[in-house]
Amino acid sequence: MERKICIIGYGSMGKMICSKFIESKIIKEADLFIANRTYEKIMHLNTIYPQINVCKNNTGAAKNADMIFICVKPMEIKNVLLEIIKDIKNSCHVISLNGSVLFKQLEQICINRKISKVIPSVTAEISQSVTLMCHNDYVKNEDKNNLKELLECFGTAVEIPEKKWVWVLN
Repeated sequence: MERKICIIGYGSMGKMICSKFIESKIIKEADLFIANRTYEKIMHLNTIYPQINVCKNNTGAAKNADMIFICVKPMEIKNVLLEIIKDIKNSCHVISLNGSVLFKQLEQICINRKISKVIPSVTAEISQSVTLMCHNDYVKNEDKNNLKELLECFGTAVEIPEKKWVWVLN
């Protein structure tokens, strides 16, 4: 299935996700859109991945995406979502890589939207991760399966309910 993927935040997690998607060939370079707070940190990516879409801002990266991976610190998530929400498709699936932000908080901005939370383990770099994921009520089975397919390039993806999520993080 072809899908346009946006990754906002190119720190250790954003970089790992980008490289794993490309290495596994699960996503074409041309279908990846990358943005980072500091553009200078990502402007060289086209020398490594010639067809990847390196974007100067979050809105440019997110506007055509089918799935958006938000890979920023918890205190930055709200501002990133407020910046992009008016420009993203209603059908877009928002995926937060920060489990400490609850669905009820994300849903204050992403009203009636598909939202998932994902925590890959450090071993994702070597495709041995047990990646945890949970979803809000708007995420349908097809969406869950699509996300799981992507995440399995890291290793195993396991769904848990959000009420158990908090326990995992503490």
